[in-house]
Amino acid sequence: MTAPELADAVNDALGQLTGRTGSTSERSVFRWLSGKTRWPQERQRLALEAVTGQPISHLDRVLCGESY
Repeated sequence: MTAPELADAVNDALGQLTGRTGSTSERSVFRWLSGKTRWPQERQRLALEAVTGQPISHLDRVLCGESY
């Protein structure tokens, strides 16, 4: 999945979870992967779990820039 695809999927999941489409951008995804943003906002973490099917604890190394 590309960064733009992940951003779109997170935004769609946010819409399903909250009733309001998210505004996660490709840049946000790159910031997670580079470690510039150390941890996504809670609602984004919930959406990431929904998109990936993995608990956020399994994604933390990727999202903190330790893997990629």
